Amino acid sequence: MTYNVRLNVQSDSLNAWPYRKDNLVSVVLFHDVTILGVQEALPDQMDDMRQRLPNYKSIGVGREDGKNKGEFSAIFYDTTKLQALQAETFWLSETPTVAGSKGWDAAITRIVTWAKFRDKKTKKILFHFNTHFDHMGPIARRESHAPTTQATIDHGDQARRTFINDKLNKSEIAWRNKGSRFFVSTFMI
Repeated sequence: MTYNVRLNVQSDSLNAWPYRKDNLVSVVLFHDVTILGVQEALPDQMDDMRQRLPNYKSIGVGREDGKNKGEFSAIFYDTTKLQALQAETFWLSETPTVAGSKGWDAAITRIVTWAKFRDKKTKKILFHFNTHFDHMGPIARRESHAPTTQATIDHGDQARRTFINDKLNKSEIAWRNKGSRFFVSTFMI
């Protein structure tokens, strides 16, 4: 499942985070979600989700410093179903290993968080990628496909079970065209 948490801003009035957080958790628990990719989650929102989802652990870092500053594109996973084996975050920029780097014409810093899991029941390996492409820069949206696609090919070939959640911000068609050989889009499902 993918879920754009949307920042915690007072101007959202009755749709502000304090009124949404329990609804998000209810949906996750009702659907017995195994993996949840979240976008735009600030550190306090991450803490709220961790506290309310005790059988889940989270993977990811704040995009501004590679630790806890800024929005997360995090992955929550059900620890009763999956074992995390490896995880990493990279920045969608010309310098993907530099924390806080902003790429091309992006309005803000963007990241990809990925993890390798073992299904505790079947013992099969799967990879999960979570990202949130830039909302303003058309070059950044276009260029963000290459490192994301390459990472899914590099790591996902080990498993043949690779999942991507994202908020593509107007780049769904380009994503399907770029990855048509490797990906099946659920955008229209």
